[in-house]
Amino acid sequence: MTKISSVGPSGPWRQPSAVPTKPHQRMREPVSPSKGRVVGYYSSCKNNRGTAWESQLELKACTLFEFSPSIRSYQEQPITLWLPARYDKLSRYTPDFEITDLNGLVSYVEVKPESKLKDPLIRETLLAASTLLEKQGYPYFVLTEKELLQQHLIRNLTVLKAYKRYEFEANELLRAINWITIQGQSTYRDFSNYMGGPKAVLALIAQQLIATDLYQPLSLTTPIWPTEESNHENNLFKGRFAPDFE
Repeated sequence: MTKISSVGPSGPWRQPSAVPTKPHQRMREPVSPSKGRVVGYYSSCKNNRGTAWESQLELKACTLFEFSPSIRSYQEQPITLWLPARYDKLSRYTPDFEITDLNGLVSYVEVKPESKLKDPLIRETLLAASTLLEKQGYPYFVLTEKELLQQHLIRNLTVLKAYKRYEFEANELLRAINWITIQGQSTYRDFSNYMGGPKAVLALIAQQLIATDLYQPLSLTTPIWPTEESNHENNLFKGRFAPDFE
C-alpha cells in the first residue's frame, strides 16, 4: 500500500514534498523543552536516524516499535489531517507516528495518557481521525500507558538497545546459531559461558536472532531458544481502535 498522496492545501491531507530536503521531514517540529517537559531523540536502527519524541510515553512507543519484529520502519509527525470540527470549520491534526510493517502496510498511531481519552473534545478528534484514515484504507489506533508501561519489557529492551548494532566476529554468529539450534533450549548463563561472555548473547537477542521471554526479567536462569519464523509477525503491543478507545 502506498502512502497517502497530497491533494493540495485545501484537501484533507498535507504531506512533505515529493523530494524532501531532509531524510525525514516532519509535518510539525518537536516542541522544545519547557516548564519541566522532557523531549529528545531516540536513536533508531530501523530508521537509521534519531526519531523525535515529546513525552515519556512516546519514548516507550519508539522502544516498542524498534523491537517489534513485524515493524519495518516508523516516523514521527508524519502527516497533517484537516478534520471536520464544530461550527462548520476544519481543525488541524497531526498523528504522533506512522508505522510500516514488513508487508508495506501503513498505520497511524496516537499516543495519549488514558485519562485524556475521557475528554469529549479529544475523543471527538480521535474518532474523526480514525474515520478519515480508515476510509483511505489506513488503520489508526491509540496507545496509552496501559499498553506502553510494561515494566520488565521496557527495562529489557532498554538494556538490549546498546547491542542492536553489535557486529559479530567471523564465524561467531554461525557458531552461536548452530549451538542453540542443536541445544534446542538453553539458559542465559550457559549460552554466555559457551560464547565466552554475555555480549554476543545480548546482541543475538537484540537483533532477534535468538528468542527469550522479554516480558520477564533477564537473569542467569532465563531460558533462551532459537527464533521461530512466526515470531517475525508479532508486535510487542496492542492498540486501541475506534470506537472503543477506552
